[in-house]
Amino acid sequence: MRLFFFLLVLMPMMTSAELYRYRNETGQQVVGQQIPAALVKNGYEILSSDGLKVLEVVPPALTEEELARARLNEQHIQEMKEREERQKKEDAILLRLYSSPEDVIVTRDGKLKELDNRIESAQSRLQSLQAEKEKFLVTVADIERTGGTVTSSATEKLAFYDNRIKKAEKAIENLSSEKTEMVLSFGKEYERMRVLFGLKHEHPSDSSGESSGSNQLTQQLDKEESS
Repeated sequence: MRLFFFLLVLMPMMTSAELYRYRNETGQQVVGQQIPAALVKNGYEILSSDGLKVLEVVPPALTEEELARARLNEQHIQEMKEREERQKKEDAILLRLYSSPEDVIVTRDGKLKELDNRIESAQSRLQSLQAEKEKFLVTVADIERTGGTVTSSATEKLAFYDNRIKKAEKAIENLSSEKTEMVLSFGKEYERMRVLFGLKHEHPSDSSGESSGSNQLTQQLDKEESS
């Protein structure tokens, strides 16, 4: 009697056991209750106990090359997400700074005017130094013509002028580079604001003759400098 009850309990467990379908070393399809460990990586199917229904498909393990591609793809997706997140933050800053694309132009003009004043001041300082040097050179030349001796202090003063002139020229160069970078930066902000406001993207090839935002601002700057 005990054996009978034991069999009654055991039979559902035996009949509910899952089966596995896989291919052996020779490529033949095999159905069994176990899979050799060495063949698990090739993939297999989990079947119902009667073998008529596929419960789950376990794909083959990825090769090293496939794993490398998967990692690269995952990295690419992550980088895209990070770029999108950065763009959202940058857009939020732009929308706080400017009320419209035209506001970018107004702000740019104000900044450029300040920078132009600094450049003009640096150029004026350079011209003043050059004039002082020329005047001093005339004095030194007069001393030499009259047979006098040019002292070491005079040589040091010439070196002083040369050093100050070099620094002034470098300052003007840096300010000019800053101006170019500023125009390009405002151009990008202007173009992005047009996108955010749903306005038509400006291309150099547009029939209207308009150039892109940054090129348009650069061309305007060139006209201002040439005038």
